[in-house]
Amino acid sequence: MAGSTAAGQVHVPALPQMQAAALCPAKHSETSDVQGMLMKKGGTGVSHPNIALVKYWGKKDAESNTALNASISITVDKLTTTTRVYESSADEMFINGVKTQMSSRHAAVLSAFRQKAGYSGCLRVVSENSFPHSCGLASSASGFAALVLALDDFFSLCLCKAELSEFARIGSGSASRSIFSGIAIYEGRRARKLCDWEELRVFVVVVESNAKSVGSTLGMTRTARTSSLFQERLRNIGRKVERAVGYVQERNFEALALLAMRESNEMHAVCLDSWPPIMYLNDESFRVIDLCLKYNEDGVRVAYTFDAGPNAFILTLDSSLLIQRCLNKGDGSSVSKDKIVKILPPIEGSARADSARPFPFGHPAWI
Repeated sequence: MAGSTAAGQVHVPALPQMQAAALCPAKHSETSDVQGMLMKKGGTGVSHPNIALVKYWGKKDAESNTALNASISITVDKLTTTTRVYESSADEMFINGVKTQMSSRHAAVLSAFRQKAGYSGCLRVVSENSFPHSCGLASSASGFAALVLALDDFFSLCLCKAELSEFARIGSGSASRSIFSGIAIYEGRRARKLCDWEELRVFVVVVESNAKSVGSTLGMTRTARTSSLFQERLRNIGRKVERAVGYVQERNFEALALLAMRESNEMHAVCLDSWPPIMYLNDESFRVIDLCLKYNEDGVRVAYTFDAGPNAFILTLDSSLLIQRCLNKGDGSSVSKDKIVKILPPIEGSARADSARPFPFGHPAWI
């Protein structure tokens, strides 16, 4: 692990030049017309959000943006953030076509790469999400990971994934995990990949696409300062991480599913215990929870988990069974590309198709 930095400085990982050349394939640049202006050659990065099974909630050090506890996640590769970086006359950022105020964390990431590359110019950042942002779908994780990949491309640094993860952490602790596919663990200053679990499938139920009123960073700060349950959570979370790693290695879905659901409940209980209370879940979120529990009455087949927002991530091993039980094509439901247009409650073999009530949640995406 890299050492600590002096106060006021951004930690920049070092990479031997010969090692860098061996780790990264040749990069390509592109010319792009952004909002009617022809930009100079730029760099591109593509990343995906991840959903934490054991949550990162609380910062050990705000300046270095390190976490109080280790966390484990699965990367959701059907949701995508694409970021492009160009030379510019001033630092500026566009998200989904809208000019946006660049945050201090974005500025810190740009500063770290400028220092690494010996570059003194300004940069334009253009980012597009294929999914709603700032509503609990981990857009900050994919956003900062994509930014780091775009900057690595722009400067032709060819950094290894471990160092990309460390740069991503400067922007968002969760972003350090989005550098990796599959299941990753974030601890210390960077994340690392645990494994792939090909049979583990995820879909998301979007019940609210508006931006949340309390951002994750503010929520973490408030929780650490005011929640009486927070310290109890920290006392137990190390053992929880160890159990989760074991369940992943054993491919024990039932145990992992139960752990993930209770971990999600615990994080949101701690948020509610904060003052003023932080309420990320809404009535529709609790309906999703109730439906998952009904699915599991005869055995654990699905698990729900929520990040800092109302939208649910559902995990399962048997996607075909889930779709058969959720979708009733006889009443107009359909699957279009990666979208489940309408979801219904479980339909048992003896149930009449026309008696099933529509599931009340928007347009969940099968991912």
